[in-house]
Amino acid sequence: MSFALESWRPARWTNVGAIALILVLAAFFRFAQLDTVPPGMTHDEAAFGAEAEAILAGNRPIYFALGYGHEPAYAYGVAAAFMLLGRTLTAMRVTSALCGLLVVLGTYGVARRMFGVRVAWVSAAWMAVALWPVSLSRQALRAITLPMLWLPAAWCFWRGLHAAGWRPDAGAPPPTVVDPAPTGPAAGAGLRGTPRAVLYFALAGLFLGASAYTYMASRVTWIVFPAYALYLLLFKEGRALLRRVWPGILVMLAVAALVVLPLALYLRAYPESEIRVGLMMEPVRELLAGRPQRALRHASNALRVFSWEGDRFWAYNIPGRAVFDAVGSALFYGGLGIALWRWRDPRHAFLLLWLLVGMLPAMVTTNEGIFLRAIVAQPATYVLVALALDALGRALGRLAARSGAPSRAAWVPAAWVALAVGLVAMEGTRTARSYFSDWPARPEARNIYNHNLVAAARYLRDEPEGGAVGISALYPLYYHDPWILRYVAGRDDLQVRWFKGLESGAAGGGGIVYPGQGGMRYVFSALTPLDPALRSEFERGAALIERRDLHPEDQNSAFEVWRWQGGDGWRAHLDALEAASPLWVSPEVRFNSPDLRRTLDGPAQFGDVMALVGYRWEEGNLRPGGEVALVTYWRALRAVEGQDDWNTFVHLLDADSRVIGGVDVLHCPPTGWLPGDVAVQVHRFTVSADALPGGAYLEVGVYRHSAGRSPVIVDGQADGDRVLLAPVEVG
Repeated sequence: MSFALESWRPARWTNVGAIALILVLAAFFRFAQLDTVPPGMTHDEAAFGAEAEAILAGNRPIYFALGYGHEPAYAYGVAAAFMLLGRTLTAMRVTSALCGLLVVLGTYGVARRMFGVRVAWVSAAWMAVALWPVSLSRQALRAITLPMLWLPAAWCFWRGLHAAGWRPDAGAPPPTVVDPAPTGPAAGAGLRGTPRAVLYFALAGLFLGASAYTYMASRVTWIVFPAYALYLLLFKEGRALLRRVWPGILVMLAVAALVVLPLALYLRAYPESEIRVGLMMEPVRELLAGRPQRALRHASNALRVFSWEGDRFWAYNIPGRAVFDAVGSALFYGGLGIALWRWRDPRHAFLLLWLLVGMLPAMVTTNEGIFLRAIVAQPATYVLVALALDALGRALGRLAARSGAPSRAAWVPAAWVALAVGLVAMEGTRTARSYFSDWPARPEARNIYNHNLVAAARYLRDEPEGGAVGISALYPLYYHDPWILRYVAGRDDLQVRWFKGLESGAAGGGGIVYPGQGGMRYVFSALTPLDPALRSEFERGAALIERRDLHPEDQNSAFEVWRWQGGDGWRAHLDALEAASPLWVSPEVRFNSPDLRRTLDGPAQFGDVMALVGYRWEEGNLRPGGEVALVTYWRALRAVEGQDDWNTFVHLLDADSRVIGGVDVLHCPPTGWLPGDVAVQVHRFTVSADALPGGAYLEVGVYRHSAGRSPVIVDGQADGDRVLLAPVEVG
């Protein structure tokens, strides 16, 4: 009597309907609540929006230096989505979700080519609903594009093997080689099935080479294919297969190398572009230096994600939640045992290499983000689960056949399908509960996704009023919070000024930007209120519009919206400050030649960007070890876009120009400034404990990290690179 499940072959339309249903299920898990889960937006996601905008502006980079180095494929996909759907976070996440759907489809294709339709169904269905692939398909990150291209490479590779004459023999682990061209030369004389086999191997190389433009783990994952060729040398049947296909494998690797060549040449010419890769490889460098402890610890942590402790990074997982529960773990390790037992079967050996090499980037680099770096191992993980479930069905069929009751064996396919559907439903329920309910409700997840800023951005998106808006943010620099606002609010009619109202703990001061003319709405979060030294000045012309309480257990639990109308009172206040704020330019190294000082008749202009209008002391405990706070007022001279490296300095100098206190900060980066805007900053610092009593001098200046100090412009000419404020006395 034949084994019922093994002899069962679903009809073509049954298979089409099954994969269609799986893709619908995958689409539901990837597109449902896409605007609210994840519960915000990270700066890494925002960076890809900035890259896509650069592409739409006409740039065609082969590698992005933004964000410590990025491969370009995902950014080009986001650029296409921006053209179709608008420049929003939703468009970015739709790009990822579509890539995730293709990964599910690719998993089905490779699994079916290697192990048949039953394993393909279970693999794709588990991928459709499991948290690991679902999570990485819903974030605007480039890693999802790696398996999207790696899987077609694997599929074409196996099609090439089949076209060259290899057929899986269900009766024995070693491969069976069938000559696809009976009239051709003898076996072993070269690549069989040409030119069809050559075409498949060339396409495999094309996809494999293209995968290098997706994510940094691609530097490792290509190794699966040459490692597989080496594996075939281990036994007689494998060598027979290799004699058939080695020309095709060479064609594949040659095509891949040609596709990768432009990127490789660029990175060789600009090695400084790969900051992130250098940071990730620190454990490897320690290992090569004879200190394996960290590398071994990271490898252990990476392998524990399956059943003991999942990815610890809140951006991708609930720390401690493993990939599998008890049932899934049993199937995974069962499938792993089957693959190890059948290691001489090229299909199972390929699967083992796929899992090992896919996990390697997570095992040898830093452990934060294991799910992301091991993304190529995802499909192999669920194929192993499917192998075990398929083997269980075979075993049930054998038991039914041995019972001598044909009716029992006939029900095995239906029972197996019901079991598979039930297990997938259990995994989908587990994912839905964890990912859509538990995870976004955690304060840690909302914090890492900047939930407060995103809530404020949605408030501004939904309010009909446009115009000037000032936002106090934790990360006000150009490619951080401003880009999150841009892609969440999706409005071009907002003129936004960015600043940090208060540094954490009030140790570093804070700042605010006032418009050059008219009024402005202001948004302050619970973590970035206005510095106390600026509050009374602000509230004289401001009124609270609304307070939004979000989640009381969050660190950043609310935001407030204010409306400020300074008017004539604000202008009179600035005029009075300017009149009471003497400024000098001086080349003095030792402050004993006051005749060298030149009094400025107006604001001190630094380059063509900003001018120091005035200053005032807020706190002046000018004693050794004392804390002081100086408030400075700066007028914007021109608009500045896309430059994050500006800074200001305030140094307290003794009579010999020795620095005895000071701070370098820019709480109000120039991004978004319009001419006439006024930025106000609080510079809090401590006087050195070894400062000597006596006269002291404050110097103030502006610099860029990439270009040095900005000159002071007097009568159209550069006159030094600092200004002196009124002398003070250290008690």
